[in-house]
Amino acid sequence: MNFYTVTDDYINHLKKTDKTVPNNYSEKRAYVGIVLHVNGCKYLAPLTSYKEKQDRISSSSPSVYKINEDGVLSNKLGMLQLNNMIPVTDAVITELDVEKQDEPYRSMLQRQIKFIKKNGDKIIERAEKLHKLVVVDKHKHFSNISCDFSALEAAMGTYQVPTPKPPTLSQLAALLSKNTP
Repeated sequence: MNFYTVTDDYINHLKKTDKTVPNNYSEKRAYVGIVLHVNGCKYLAPLTSYKEKQDRISSSSPSVYKINEDGVLSNKLGMLQLNNMIPVTDAVITELDVEKQDEPYRSMLQRQIKFIKKNGDKIIERAEKLHKLVVVDKHKHFSNISCDFSALEAAMGTYQVPTPKPPTLSQLAALLSKNTP
């Protein structure tokens, strides 16, 4: 498992279907998460840094997976927000190069991924449980606090990756003038 980011365009597309999809805060605090295979679909489960209010959420809740430093339960590093996981395709995600991140963010990401890799099977199990509670069982509480997974899967199917626009003549001229001595 590795960390991934999601394109702004795709997030905006999903938000048209389900307003509970969290915003993508671009460069400094991008929508970073891990990719899980849940019910035959790829999902990105977003990561959030630790906040004191997370202590009120049960560690066994299917809606989240709390992350702490491996072997140090008191060093809380954040959590995976399984309730905010979104379906993705390879075309809309990019692997995050942890080594290119500034300290102390890089160090925290390294500790988080170590914990996530060690607990990968349990994380997938919990994500599958939540997906079932929301999609099949239509559990009121978990449906209310989660993205609409079924609607988002349908929206994923209608998403078209934008084709890059060719440069204009003035843009080409500007590029040529920069590269000419």
